[in-house]
Amino acid sequence: MRIGQIILVFSLLAFITAGCSQGRPKPEGFPVLVPASITVLQDGSPLERALVNLHPDDGARNWGTLGVTNANGVATLTTASYWRGAPLGTFKITVSKTEIEQSRLVEPPLSDSEAYREWEIANARERLATHSLVDARFGDPSRTPLSVTVTGAFSETVEVGPAVRTEVQQEN
Repeated sequence: MRIGQIILVFSLLAFITAGCSQGRPKPEGFPVLVPASITVLQDGSPLERALVNLHPDDGARNWGTLGVTNANGVATLTTASYWRGAPLGTFKITVSKTEIEQSRLVEPPLSDSEAYREWEIANARERLATHSLVDARFGDPSRTPLSVTVTGAFSETVEVGPAVRTEVQQEN
């Protein structure tokens, strides 16, 4: 490869990298975002793999600000699934964590397709038993006692009480 070709390759890479750093364009009316994180504790210990959501409490548009907690219970918030940070405003904080478990079902009948269909219908719910591991009031924007007013970059810590294991009722 000649020196001219090498310079051309590096120039193209620099151009592509500069273009990619622009990111995707923000939608019209998109709010100003500030760096934001929420630490979730359950009975005083960090809660890992919990979903944290901010719900506007002041009638503002909900841009979908959320995060998932890491091993230290910290959720770094993103808005509209892409941009880091949270908009300014007052929000209810919801926290949820669910567990989906396979049931302890017997093997399905293999010889009769009708019997298999009946077995599948009768056991569909069992196979996907879902349990909430956080008190349900923390997952409901109208019942959660957690809130935050965002006026600038913030790092908030919230407590969701003792661990629970409540079966989530599935709709038909």
